[in-house]
Amino acid sequence: MSSAKLLNKREACELLGKSQRSLSDYMNRGRLSAKYVSGPTGRQAMFDPEEVTRLKTEIDTPLEPVTAVTKSSANLTLADFLSRSVQSNAQTHAARPWLTLSEASDWSGLPAQWLLRQARQLAVGAINVGSGKREFWRFNRDALAKER
Repeated sequence: MSSAKLLNKREACELLGKSQRSLSDYMNRGRLSAKYVSGPTGRQAMFDPEEVTRLKTEIDTPLEPVTAVTKSSANLTLADFLSRSVQSNAQTHAARPWLTLSEASDWSGLPAQWLLRQARQLAVGAINVGSGKREFWRFNRDALAKER
């Protein structure tokens, strides 16, 4: 912090054009630092005017728009997109031996309700990782390969 006169919370808020809650958020996120000094009512947060001015400039500067469409994805058909999604899901699922219910259904092509019924009857390689009444099933990929 510079040796210039420090600003209290009210002055910093006026300079930023923000509320004290916003000021606290900036401090919690590390965008603004405070120096605590003893005041008449206890510890008081004081702010460097240069740092507050820098933050004001950051806040007032509009972000540049980001274009999500690239040249290669603009010509992508729905069928191409879906086939790429299925391939990437298959690669992700193949790498892990235990799958969630929805992943197991996607990977095996079997209905999720059927898989859940089989898991509850212990007829398919699955374990319940939930507790109490909450069921969170994980299905063994190798056991599902036999069901396919």
